[in-house]
Amino acid sequence: MNILIVNTYYFPNIIGGAEISVKKLAEGLVANGHEVHIICTDVKDDNEIINGVNVHRIKLSNIYQPIELRNKNILKKMIGRINDIYNMFNRKKLKEAILEISPDIMHVNNIYGISPAIWNLAKDMEIKLVHTIRDYYLMCPKISMLKENKICNKKNIVCKVFCNINRNISNKVDFVTAPSQYTLDTFINDGFFNLSKKEKVFNAIDFDQKMVREIYFSKNFNISNDKIIKFVFMGSLNKNKGIDLLLKAFSEVRNKEIELIIAGKGPLEQMVNEYCNMDKRIHYKGFLREEKINAILRESHVLVAPSVWNEPFGRVVIDAYKNCMPVIAGNYGGLKEIVKNDFTGKLIEPNNKNEFIKTIEYFTNRSIIKQMLKNCMDELAEYSIQKQVEHFENIYKICLED
Repeated sequence: MNILIVNTYYFPNIIGGAEISVKKLAEGLVANGHEVHIICTDVKDDNEIINGVNVHRIKLSNIYQPIELRNKNILKKMIGRINDIYNMFNRKKLKEAILEISPDIMHVNNIYGISPAIWNLAKDMEIKLVHTIRDYYLMCPKISMLKENKICNKKNIVCKVFCNINRNISNKVDFVTAPSQYTLDTFINDGFFNLSKKEKVFNAIDFDQKMVREIYFSKNFNISNDKIIKFVFMGSLNKNKGIDLLLKAFSEVRNKEIELIIAGKGPLEQMVNEYCNMDKRIHYKGFLREEKINAILRESHVLVAPSVWNEPFGRVVIDAYKNCMPVIAGNYGGLKEIVKNDFTGKLIEPNNKNEFIKTIEYFTNRSIIKQMLKNCMDELAEYSIQKQVEHFENIYKICLED
């Protein structure tokens, strides 16, 4: 099959988990013998091949570039995104790229900056269309569906207009997927994708089973003698991810035989550095690439993912499983589907500081961690890249045969 995957960004422009998920899927499809093309946005037009994937970078003419919109107020975000839908210059440029690729099927992912106009193009060009929901962009100009760091369940007039436009266009999609049932249901219950086939497809991770077992045996053997229990936070340093709540809770745990390792970047970096200066148990590593993240996870004991928004998935959790680590996670969105309470970790309400503190203290018990190590390793099979690739191949075939 000649498969076109569309995403706002592509490697090495990694903004979050979506870009990693798209890269792993694209390379997995190539490994299965498909011709795979990526269309993504960038600061200039460029074509290159990365690990067998044909990457087409396109500079679009938006009022604001996608990265700039992140810092605009909600009205400017909506104006910018509605303009994207009706931007004829962008439509022409995207159409030219698609015509050159001539795909059998188009698989669209994150599209801020590109906009749902790409759906219209697919239909006009009679290309079968799959869309994977990886965030809440289609429902919320802010993407997060948060207001003042709390989950927002009530749309204002700006959000209603934005949402209505996207909802109507969503009927152009042949098959919609999401990495969690929660995310899929959120859109379906709001009237999106009424005419589309629908299915949950977990995000995936590539792993060497032999290496994972080696990590398991090493941690299982050594944990009783490890002097320090290492907690890890990996992700964006913003309130959505709960890093501020983690810092406050961790700093009040009086156990001296624990450490918190933080990796990522974002607006709360100064706060992180301040806590590092106040508490020598807290260490900030900055933004790290995948290989360095895995090196830290191999040497650590518990991952903390205290998101206060409805994560569509939370791929950092399967990174933890790959390294035989239980997870403390916010009881929201996709996280509560992939973290099994008291089996592969603990689900908590991050805003409840006392509960957060008690959960950190709970995992200072080495026998608790030891009990969960094998559970985490065993969960990995559900998230293998080969399983995901075969799932999408089947979806593509259903679309093409329909």
